[in-house]
Amino acid sequence: MKIPFRSYTFDSFCEMLTTRPEEYRLMKILCFNAYFKSWAPPDRSLTLEGIFRKHGFRLTPMGDIRELETTYRDPETDELVPVKYYAYLSPEDQILRCFTTASTRQIEKTIEPISVESGLYHLWISPSAFEQIKNVILSDYPHTTITFFSASRTPSMGFKGKIRPDIKRTIIYYGDDGKETLEEFKYYYGVVPSTIQFHIPGIIDMQIGTRGIFTYMGGELNFLFSFSEKAIEIALAVRRILESSKLDIISIRTAKKELKVPYLIPWIVDFSQPLDSNRCEILMEELSKNQFTLYNHIMVEGSLRFDATVVDETKKSIFEISATKDRMIISPRYETSFDSFLHFLETVVENFDPSAICKSIYEA
Repeated sequence: MKIPFRSYTFDSFCEMLTTRPEEYRLMKILCFNAYFKSWAPPDRSLTLEGIFRKHGFRLTPMGDIRELETTYRDPETDELVPVKYYAYLSPEDQILRCFTTASTRQIEKTIEPISVESGLYHLWISPSAFEQIKNVILSDYPHTTITFFSASRTPSMGFKGKIRPDIKRTIIYYGDDGKETLEEFKYYYGVVPSTIQFHIPGIIDMQIGTRGIFTYMGGELNFLFSFSEKAIEIALAVRRILESSKLDIISIRTAKKELKVPYLIPWIVDFSQPLDSNRCEILMEELSKNQFTLYNHIMVEGSLRFDATVVDETKKSIFEISATKDRMIISPRYETSFDSFLHFLETVVENFDPSAICKSIYEA
């Protein structure tokens, strides 16, 4: 992907892309949740610029845009492959948008590993949010067809398909009847979509993925820009809930002295079906597979209750969980970051209960 070198605002960068859309067919917009509001704030030791440099990227300012250049070694040819991104960090919603024509493999080898860093995580779109985004398109543009989708399921998922529900499966489908076929596969095989390609006649062909990737396949590039912003806003609803969770120490003054007491705001996962001891064991296994370690866990059967301290080995953070048969309450400990909570929620939803709902304590 080659971009004329000059100073851009985000709007002027997008406008430049729309003047030559045929050159940017298959361009992807990769979106990341970021803790940062700027690339290198002087008052912080951990910066977004520092994270990229740590992972071997060379950064070149182009106004509000950063050119990110790196390489990886192809294991088959042993050659260094150059990969380039153009990134914009929005100080308003703290979403890092990375534009590239890199292949999926190149993305996996270069920028995707950055999601393990503290303060950064891909824009995960939950199954319920993904369904909402799909329905907005199909409702606003009734002649839309789904021409491709990928979907999967694992036996650990709570809901069952009608056909061989204990089989792990991935389905990749091409066809103009994708809208109907996806619903059939969800019903019969219990799969959950991760990528959908839409054909909106006379407007655009585009793909949307649950890891916050929007791909331009042809048509009006401006439509992709505007719709991706709507999709981002839908996905951000979950982040706002997680960011509202906190643990503070507040002062309470009595007649005789001032007391320091903890002030806790947790968040909640409502399960779509009752949690029993067997399902609880499955949940613990799935968490372990995804780099979560559970300490001091206590499970009481009967009217089930499960409590544990959770260590996110990837994000290096700690929090507490307390579950009954219907819901789980997640409480921060120390300064648990939103990206660690996102990692945890994604693991629970994608590997255990795709219909689970994230709520703030005020919605309970």
